[in-house]
Amino acid sequence: MRISREETLAYLDSQSEESKIIRGFLKQLESMVQNWVAGGHYQLNDSDLLFDTDFKKLLTTMQGIHTEFIPYSEVTRIIYNNNADGLDAFFMKLNQKIMENVKLEDSPEIANEYVVLIKSVEHMKLANKQMDNLYKKQQDKLNQQQEKINVLEKNISKTKKRYKKLNKMKGVKGSLKM
Repeated sequence: MRISREETLAYLDSQSEESKIIRGFLKQLESMVQNWVAGGHYQLNDSDLLFDTDFKKLLTTMQGIHTEFIPYSEVTRIIYNNNADGLDAFFMKLNQKIMENVKLEDSPEIANEYVVLIKSVEHMKLANKQMDNLYKKQQDKLNQQQEKINVLEKNISKTKKRYKKLNKMKGVKGSLKM
């Protein structure tokens, strides 16, 4: 897909209307992620009016975002800053809402907002998997370090016992000489 010079410059200009739209989208997306992570805000069942309302707001904020100019680094930041168990359920709920809305569309082609949202959800999934992988690697390294500490503590304990034995033996030998 070719993108015009004007569209590119608008995306890169932090004062442009496109940048304002993107900031609005990110703000709404982050709010929804934070609400999900906090718990108690949304419901897991299908009839969640609050989630539906926020989803509609999210779609509204996305109108005008070009599918090639999704702010992936900011989407990643949102997931990294709000990482918690249960985000997979959030992603599934978003996908379910997208499917419901797309089925209601009259046109055989889907609206731009859905393309942007689908790409954003996929990227959030990726960021979540990366975060999980980083956590696992860190946990593995911590476990290895803990094993080394345990071995060192055992060695120190053994050395202290030997030292005490040697001191006792020295004391016994010293008392015999007198």
